[in-house]
Amino acid sequence: MRAAREGDVEGFSDDQATRWFLRLAEKITRHAYKVTDEDIDAVREAGWGDEEILEAIHVATAFNMIDRLADTLGLTADDMRADIERIGKAVGGEARR
Repeated sequence: MRAAREGDVEGFSDDQATRWFLRLAEKITRHAYKVTDEDIDAVREAGWGDEEILEAIHVATAFNMIDRLADTLGLTADDMRADIERIGKAVGGEARR
C-alpha cells in the first residue's frame, strides 16, 4: 500500500514483469508522447503478450482520463465519496467502502 500511495514502481511488486509494465504506465501518465517501440518491447520481453499490453494500456489511459476529468471539474475525494453514498441510497442499498 505504501508503494502504491507513494508511486514507488520498484517497491510495488516483486514481479519483474509487473514492474516493467508499471514503468510503462508511469511513462504513459507523465509523458505519453515519449513512449517508444522500445518501451513496448521491454514489456513484451518481460513476458506480456500483445493483447495483455494493449488491455493494460487501455486501463492506464482510462485512469488518466478520469483523473484529468476530475481535475478539470475540481472534484475531490470527498465529492466522490458523497456521490457513491448518494448513488447507493438511490438504488436502495448502503454504499460500500
